[in-house]
Amino acid sequence: MGLTNAMKLSLLRIAAGGQTFEHRYAPDELDVSAHAFTLNEPAHVSGRVKPSGQDFHVTGELETHVAISCDRCLRDLFIPVHETFKLVYVPANEARSSHGEREVSEQELDFVYLDGDELDPMLDIDQLTRDQLELALPTRILCRDDCRGLCAQCGADLNETTCQCAATVDPRWQALADLRNQND
Repeated sequence: MGLTNAMKLSLLRIAAGGQTFEHRYAPDELDVSAHAFTLNEPAHVSGRVKPSGQDFHVTGELETHVAISCDRCLRDLFIPVHETFKLVYVPANEARSSHGEREVSEQELDFVYLDGDELDPMLDIDQLTRDQLELALPTRILCRDDCRGLCAQCGADLNETTCQCAATVDPRWQALADLRNQND
C-alpha cells in the first residue's frame, strides 16, 4: 500500500482568523486497513480550523465512494459518501480534569480530545478523515432490504438460488422450536 506521511496541521500555527485545509487522497494513500471498507476512488476532504480560546472548531466536508461487503450475503457494494462535519477539538488536559464516570451529553459527542504533545498539538487530518468515513456509513450494510444472506451450511447465496440443505435448529433453541410447532 503506497502510504504517505500523515497529513497533520500544527494548531499553534493557526492564525486567529482560522486556516483552511484541503486534500485529495488517492485510493491507496489513506490507510483504512483496520476498517471494513476500502476506498475505490479518491477521497476529497476540505474544511476550516478556527481557534476559540483553547479549543479549535473544525468544520468541513468529505466526499468519496467506498467499497464494502453486504453484511448478509457478502456481495461487494459501492456506497457514495458525502458527509459534512462540525467538531470541537479540546486540550487533553480538559478530559483529565473530569473525575469518575459521567454521562456524556449529545453536544459533547462532537468533541475530540487532542492527544500528544501539549506544547505543539496537531490536528491529524488522516485520522479525522478515517473517523468521518466510518461515521458516515450505516450500521448495517445491506445490498437490499430483503437480502436473504448465505446458507449457513452450504454457503449458497439465497438471493440467487434455493439450496437443498435441511434447516437445522440449534439444540439450545430446540425446546422453543418444539413449543412453536405445538402451536401450529
